[in-house]
Amino acid sequence: MDKKRPQSGFTLLEILFSMSVLMIGMAGVMGLSAWLIRAGSWSVQLREATLMAQSVAEEIRDQEYAAVTSGLDVIGPYTRQWIVTTSGTSKLVDLNISWESLGSGTRQISVRTLLSDPDVPGVTFL
Repeated sequence: MDKKRPQSGFTLLEILFSMSVLMIGMAGVMGLSAWLIRAGSWSVQLREATLMAQSVAEEIRDQEYAAVTSGLDVIGPYTRQWIVTTSGTSKLVDLNISWESLGSGTRQISVRTLLSDPDVPGVTFL
C-alpha cells in the first residue's frame, strides 16, 4: 500500500491572498506617513508665522506713536501686513501673516494689538 505523505507548504492562492493583505497594509502606512509629513510642515509654518507676528508687534511698539502707520512686506513665503486704525488717543493695529501651504492653499494668522498715545495722561494700555 502506498501511503500518501501530508503535503507541507502554502498554495499559490494562499500566497496571493497574504501578499494582497500585506500590500493594503503598506499602502495605509504610506498614506499615514505622508499625512504626518504635511502636518509637521504645517506646524513649522504656523510657528514661523506666529514669531513673525510677534516680531512685527514689537517693531511697531518700538516706534514713536506718531510714526506708526500701516504697512506691507514679504519675507520668504510669508506676507506680513499691518493695518493701523486711529481712534481718539489710541491706535488699533491688525497684523495679518499669510503664506501658501503645500496642498492646503493660503493660510493666515491674525493678531490685534492696541497702542495708546504716551502724551495723553491717564490712558495706559498694556
